[in-house]
Amino acid sequence: MKNRLIRIISSILTIIMIASSIAMTACQFDIGFVTNPNNGNTDVPGEPVVDPIDDNYRTFYQIFVGSFSDANNDGIGDLQGIINRMDYLNDGDINSGNDLGIQGIWLSPIFSSPTYHKYDAKDYYSIDWRFGNEEVLKKLIDLCHERNVKIILDLVLNHTSDQHFWFLEFKKARMANDTSSKYYNFYSCVKSADKKNGITYQQIPTVDCWYECNFSGSMPELNYDNPDVREAMLDVARYYLNMGIDGFRFDLMALLDVDTLNELSAKLKEINPGVILYGEGWTGGASTLDQSKAAFKQNAKLTPDYAYFNDDFRDAIKGE
Repeated sequence: MKNRLIRIISSILTIIMIASSIAMTACQFDIGFVTNPNNGNTDVPGEPVVDPIDDNYRTFYQIFVGSFSDANNDGIGDLQGIINRMDYLNDGDINSGNDLGIQGIWLSPIFSSPTYHKYDAKDYYSIDWRFGNEEVLKKLIDLCHERNVKIILDLVLNHTSDQHFWFLEFKKARMANDTSSKYYNFYSCVKSADKKNGITYQQIPTVDCWYECNFSGSMPELNYDNPDVREAMLDVARYYLNMGIDGFRFDLMALLDVDTLNELSAKLKEINPGVILYGEGWTGGASTLDQSKAAFKQNAKLTPDYAYFNDDFRDAIKGE
């Protein structure tokens, strides 16, 4: 009798252990893990799951390319360095817990430029040789898109380098008084008698032509009253959208008039209805807060395509 009771209890315990094992295995499948057939006690990750984030809720990560990651050991960060660190930024698996989980990359200017910061392009169609080339940029774009990461470029609309072809042709036309040149009115300039207080100018040698350069004499400011200028910048943006870039962060957006920005926005949306557009609302100077408020009031009429990367701007519009 005693032995029979022991056998019954043993059978019951065996059934309980089997049921528990089945339940544990089911739980493992529910949380996205599978049992390793080589070792019943070891779990391995299931298939990677790409972050399905909606475009309106993405977290963007700004990269100052020259200081982020140096792939060729020349002391300067580059596009290949970003590719090499992509698993750190977003490894393509929302469940891994091994990356930052960023959903967008904002690249600081990457165009050919004579300065370290690159906010003065001398050629919008050329990647600065220190950072790489178009082939590497395309690889980065493809890698981002594989992981549902959007990538946008910092595009400086207000000014170029004084080494840019446009400005060299502008100077040549002004010095020769060649009003037939396409570039004669490409940059904002006035005669000496028409200079305004609060604006910085620099003279073109030998002629009474003073071009605006509020940030540096080597950064002449484009004339957006000229439709050729607007079309030229649209061509630049179109070129990179066609390459696969998802949008732009417009530097010094507050210095451009509302009509120009809305026109640019509308035309970019014709190319890519889902284009991502951000703009800088800060205008610098001692009274940043007041200028930011003024910039907001000016740009409040913008079509709802623009977001803003700027803490001062955000603070300025609180309660307004």
